[in-house]
Amino acid sequence: MYMPVLEINLRKLEENARTEKALLASSGIDVMAVNKVFDGCVETAQAVFNGGITVIAESRTYNLKKIRETGCTTCLLRSPCLSEIEDVVRYADISLNSEPVYYGHYRKKPTPGENASGITDGGYGRFTRGYLVW
Repeated sequence: MYMPVLEINLRKLEENARTEKALLASSGIDVMAVNKVFDGCVETAQAVFNGGITVIAESRTYNLKKIRETGCTTCLLRSPCLSEIEDVVRYADISLNSEPVYYGHYRKKPTPGENASGITDGGYGRFTRGYLVW
């Protein structure tokens, strides 16, 4: 039975990341890569990181755990389930949340010595940045 195969040229991915980073940096824009399509593939995250993009985003906390080994800053793209809060604090350097209620839950689940930062979307482009340090 024939199965489709996705082949990823990691050298080209790294080169594209480096080019994108340089082009946008010339306009004062920093870049965050989204590794979500690759299901936490460490090799693709490493290629993007090697290309100079230091923040890599995922939509699953278990994928953040996998890509942390690249040395990147990790970002969770979605609001987590309340049952995932401890893992979010452990594996996400940045968590993008659309509900301010999560900050209260982050405070209730402290892990000594760990940092968490997040951006709350207030709607219509109003963002607030919060830093929680335990």
